[in-house]
Amino acid sequence: MEHQEDVMADASSTFETVKEILKDALGSESLEIQPNTELITLGLESIDFLDIQFRVERAFAIQFSFEDLVKTKGLEDIVKDLEKITVQDLLNEIEAKKGALVSPTSN
Repeated sequence: MEHQEDVMADASSTFETVKEILKDALGSESLEIQPNTELITLGLESIDFLDIQFRVERAFAIQFSFEDLVKTKGLEDIVKDLEKITVQDLLNEIEAKKGALVSPTSN
């Protein structure tokens, strides 16, 4: 039970950090950000995606790219996919990358 609480607290902490990254990158403390918020609805421009990528990498000590969240290959499909990325998608990718850094050792 304690491990589950730690995981939930860690996910909540990740969400709060991502919220602050988004608010800081966009220069707006008044943004309402929820896990289901589509990033494009926050008024992001292409340069903002790069800024957020850099901030996420620095905050979580992971290698990250929005391309990791895009499942299609064609340029038109990539643009459509980027428009659908939610904060939850970003959180899931961060947690997956963080989990990859912590690999169990076998004896």
